[in-house]
Amino acid sequence: LLKQTEQLLHQKEILLQEMQHRVANSLQIIASILLLKARAVTSEEARRDLRDAHQRVMSVAEVQRHLNVSGIDQIEVASYLTKLCDSLASSMIGESQPLAIKVLADEGRIGSDKAVGLGLIVTELVINAIKYAFPVAKADAVILVTYEI
Repeated sequence: LLKQTEQLLHQKEILLQEMQHRVANSLQIIASILLLKARAVTSEEARRDLRDAHQRVMSVAEVQRHLNVSGIDQIEVASYLTKLCDSLASSMIGESQPLAIKVLADEGRIGSDKAVGLGLIVTELVINAIKYAFPVAKADAVILVTYEI
């Protein structure tokens, strides 16, 4: 019975890894299609909207990738938010935009189910802050993401 349980757990782990791999690949394909379409359209508004959609897909992919690396049960919040915000900064902040994203997070862990929602909320807020918080360039502009237990 113990051996059978171990085999079932092993099969479950293999299936979960395969599913995570397929989700990651699907997100990458969607992101690539959005960029291709953004290059093909003539409307600047449509191009901007497609690039925004691409950034959101890439952010979801980053959340998913980090959760896979961290394991299933618990996620270290400070590391998670820092990696997520670093990814957003590198993909969305241009060299002409003097803007930094800083994360201040208490040490602690949360369940991966809560981490997914937290990551999606932070992504939306940071993307909006990058786009709208500083309509005029400011040399010391900082977006601050905090997490307190």
